[in-house]
Amino acid sequence: MWLIKKEIIVNTSKELFNIAELDYKYLSIGFIDNMNFISFFELNPNAYLSFAKTDLKQKDDRGLINALSNSKRAIDC
Repeated sequence: MWLIKKEIIVNTSKELFNIAELDYKYLSIGFIDNMNFISFFELNPNAYLSFAKTDLKQKDDRGLINALSNSKRAIDC
């Protein structure tokens, strides 16, 4: 048995269901969130942002680098 593939481009899900001849009258789409946010850090993001603000006040290269590093840590946290 040979399978013939045909590429079809659709712009909406309705077009897809119509082409596939699916009855979507009783279609139900849900969202399940199984993400668990476990903190691996002793500090929270606000603490790192506070450090970054303090580092910016130094107005030297070391302060700017530390501010950037602490900002990135806040994002990672």
